[in-house]
Amino acid sequence: MVDLFTRSKGKISVIAKGARRPKSKLKVIKTPSSLFSITCIGRSELKTLINCEIKEYFDPPPESFNYLVYLNELLVKLLEKEDVHQEVFDQYINVCRSFRESYKTELEVNLRFFEFILLKEIGYGVDLKNEANSEGKIKKDSSYKFDPFLGFLPTSKSSFNNDEKLYKGKDILNFSEGDLTN
Repeated sequence: MVDLFTRSKGKISVIAKGARRPKSKLKVIKTPSSLFSITCIGRSELKTLINCEIKEYFDPPPESFNYLVYLNELLVKLLEKEDVHQEVFDQYINVCRSFRESYKTELEVNLRFFEFILLKEIGYGVDLKNEANSEGKIKKDSSYKFDPFLGFLPTSKSSFNNDEKLYKGKDILNFSEGDLTN
């Protein structure tokens, strides 16, 4: 039995009969960090895998292995079976593609967006456009503190506690647009 994360069906389990045999056409399913083209049959929740081809192999370097384990752990723990999340799937592929790049910064940025999209998709998203507890929009020139239950609360320097982290409105808005640079 193999668990797969698909763009059109979400997280699914399939039976890969004979995948361990050396001459099996399904043995490629054991190749980690790959994008597959698969064909399954069956009427029940547990389908049988009848064809599997590698469309893209991401070939993560050894130093990226922990990222891959982390990504897969998030999918296993946070997504329900057969719950489709195309945006999460697409960002997962972006993170995997950045394994091939020699730029750790790009991997980190793609990973942050994966986490952000995943949280949004499972109902724990953060509003990066509007101030919490008001109908106002986040303003570039304002400062905010973050409350995990409410969101970004506008704050003034006088009410700021040195133990709290302040966020610039400009940075919050940049993140909402996909820009993680300072």
